[in-house]
Amino acid sequence: MAKIGACIEIFFADLEYRKRIEKVAALGFKSYEFWFRDKRFDGKKLIDEPKDFEMIKELNERYGLVTTDFVFNHPDGGSSPPSSTKKTGTRSSTASRR
Repeated sequence: MAKIGACIEIFFADLEYRKRIEKVAALGFKSYEFWFRDKRFDGKKLIDEPKDFEMIKELNERYGLVTTDFVFNHPDGGSSPPSSTKKTGTRSSTASRR
């Protein structure tokens, strides 16, 4: 059976992180994810706010939860290619004609 986790950024954006994690446990989830270690999503935008990993660890242990995923060091979640790879495709087009 699939194990489903909750994304606490999207579903509980109006709550502080302690409450988000407690909500996950109360709803019966065993795992969850969040986006960034140093940003908070408020339902509209990302706000600079570091996560309290000691609090996260304490709540995970208390409720038997697992944090399954978070983005460690990429401000846009990795959705934009680095500037060095932003090319027009000319090289790959040339290579495909050989």
